[in-house]
Amino acid sequence: MIEAFIESWKRVSFGNETFLLYKIELKRSEPHLTWKIERRYSEFYELHGKVKKIIERDVKYFTLLEDAFPSKQIFSLQTDLFAEKRARSLDSYIQILMAMMETNRSQSEEFNRILQVFFEIKDVIG
Repeated sequence: MIEAFIESWKRVSFGNETFLLYKIELKRSEPHLTWKIERRYSEFYELHGKVKKIIERDVKYFTLLEDAFPSKQIFSLQTDLFAEKRARSLDSYIQILMAMMETNRSQSEEFNRILQVFFEIKDVIG
């Protein structure tokens, strides 16, 4: 079993670009392992597009994921309130993905591979 949650976020400026970076903590129970990764919203957005294509026939999970995924809002990056709200929404999104993975909701090897890459999971999902 793997647990994942957004531990924190930070605002990053790189050249003329400012974006939010989300720190995700992942825990595996057997054998026990904890690791952290950082992802930008754009990486979540790309993941969401890939996942939607795979699960489009599963109306229940498709709708849950669509409702949980936060929309793009560029000008609101300056407020901490926006960053907190987006972090909570992305955390909800992660929880749905983890539940799908745990219950083998998607029997698709492609779905599992996409999550393995995004969350840097090695030798966890068959």
